[in-house]
Amino acid sequence: NLMMFLIGGAFFAMWYFLTYYFQGVLGYGPVKAGFAFFPMALAIIIGAQISSRLLSRTGVRPLLQIGAVLATLGFLWISLIKPADSYVGHILVPSFICAFAMGLLFAPLATAATSGVDRADAGLASGILNTARQVGGSLALAILATVATDVTHHALRTVSPASAYTSGYDRVFQISAGVTIVALFVSFAVPRNTGRMVIAAVSPSPEVSPMLPVEP
Repeated sequence: NLMMFLIGGAFFAMWYFLTYYFQGVLGYGPVKAGFAFFPMALAIIIGAQISSRLLSRTGVRPLLQIGAVLATLGFLWISLIKPADSYVGHILVPSFICAFAMGLLFAPLATAATSGVDRADAGLASGILNTARQVGGSLALAILATVATDVTHHALRTVSPASAYTSGYDRVFQISAGVTIVALFVSFAVPRNTGRMVIAAVSPSPEVSPMLPVEP
């Protein structure tokens, strides 16, 4: 739940501030900005499909750690954007990495939150996880929007409005990278075999083995 709280906040902020960057800095219209998010939607689908297939083999913890590392790298990369950058050359790949990491994370987080919970309480556990995501996103937007506004106001004294806005967004993505690093450390608290399908090898008993003689 703590990890979902952190991850939810980081990713809510990504979409929110990228929308402002696309339309306010790059000059995209609403439709073009919407299509700019389409690769991210595909990345989430791909990440979710991969994590759901690997979950029973690897368990939850490795997927959470890989996802958190990828998210950190993606946020650090996207924090380098400038007002004159192009979508394909500077935003497509890091935003795809961030969205892929999100898809990679959500299925393992849901599994970890409900693992070992009685069936009667599974809905409650899932609801708490969803609440953690929503609260994390809401708090993160409030805090990061304040930070971005402060950075922008200070930058407006010396640079153009587009550069000032971008400076605020860059600071937000840097903080988001820090949040995902914290989430990475939180993931170590998840038990190693959570979500992993463990098949115990049972040795045949001498009394019932057909390969051994049975005394009368």
